[in-house]
Amino acid sequence: MLRRAVTKRLGARAIIDIRVGDLRGVPDAVIEGYVDDHSRAVLAALCREAGARTFFEIGTSRGRTAWTVARNNPECHVYTLDLPAGAAEWDIGEAYHGMPEEGRITTLHGDSASFDFSPYAGRMDLVFVDGAHPDADVSNDTEWAFELLAAGGTIAWDGHPAVPGVYRRLNELARTLDRPLYHVRGTGLVIYTQADVVVPAGRRARGL
Repeated sequence: MLRRAVTKRLGARAIIDIRVGDLRGVPDAVIEGYVDDHSRAVLAALCREAGARTFFEIGTSRGRTAWTVARNNPECHVYTLDLPAGAAEWDIGEAYHGMPEEGRITTLHGDSASFDFSPYAGRMDLVFVDGAHPDADVSNDTEWAFELLAAGGTIAWDGHPAVPGVYRRLNELARTLDRPLYHVRGTGLVIYTQADVVVPAGRRARGL
């Protein structure tokens, strides 16, 4: 049953499946970071390729993604949001505490459902949505991600297709946007971008 359900999700046509090699500058990027989830390396390489100066993450957890992005993009300032201190079951931001990159990482605390994102609106070159996964939370975080986005920016979501709330919301969203959503095969990442980071389909087909 599970295998059939996953196959059905993967067969959805609303989101375009691409390879890591279809992202400009990503396959040959040398990235320093944790090896437990290579999606972090993809995000860090995307920031570099797009020349991102600002990165906003919804869902800090232990801070491994925030640190990886900051470590590999020395001109980028990272903002990362997680629950208020003491409300999480993990040590929020432990990966960058005491590290040289900590000075370029701003830790924000609050529930994204009620957090005031407005001071950061229109300022973020890359927004990463990796917060709570129920449909309402994904919808709320997604709406704010578009508010945060600077002109020419990129949004990435984690959890597709394995997380039902992420899967449902992104497939609904894909049919309403001015640009495609891309699922990066082999990762949980889905990307919306106004930057020139995805190789056009015709060139992918010819192996260019």
